[in-house]
Amino acid sequence: AAALMLALAALAPAPAPAQSLFETVARVNDGGVTRFDVDQRTRLLSVLRTPGASPDMALDQLIDDQLKLAAAKQAGITPTPEEVQRGLEDFAGRVNLSGEELLKGVAQVGIEPESMQSYIRVNLAWGDFVRTRFAGRARPNDAEIDRALALFVDRVQVFVGCELGSAVTCGHLLYGLRLLDARDGGFGGGIAH
Repeated sequence: AAALMLALAALAPAPAPAQSLFETVARVNDGGVTRFDVDQRTRLLSVLRTPGASPDMALDQLIDDQLKLAAAKQAGITPTPEEVQRGLEDFAGRVNLSGEELLKGVAQVGIEPESMQSYIRVNLAWGDFVRTRFAGRARPNDAEIDRALALFVDRVQVFVGCELGSAVTCGHLLYGLRLLDARDGGFGGGIAH
């Protein structure tokens, strides 16, 4: 029986080597993406309730993030720590939290502050890059803005069931959209958020 046990033990597959949390799973330009990065982004995607959130999606996003940061850096765009903090405060404010409260909340599900800040940094850099790169191309005239707002309001009416004569629902919605548009400096700034 002992000989049989030794023979079976010899035939058993060797245990797989432990995967290091900080092992590089993808190389992008001069940087890399680690298992830790993928785990952190997967957790963040889950917190954000992103449809289809998975480690594969997280890895794809992190690779894209590296490419976005490289493009932004090449264009001279690198968010400062103060800009990242303001971005974090803005992001947290969308759910009525302070930046500190948001970081504490995501820490409860294992997301490190640096991972959240990195997510914010990429979004700031990419947003600035796109605005800088394409700002001159998006210059709609007043008629185009009115058509887009009318189309948007028509679609909102379908989804929320407001009637054309409803001054409270549609009028306030249109007024709010125009305020957002004026506040954000032009068509698309407030509406796209």
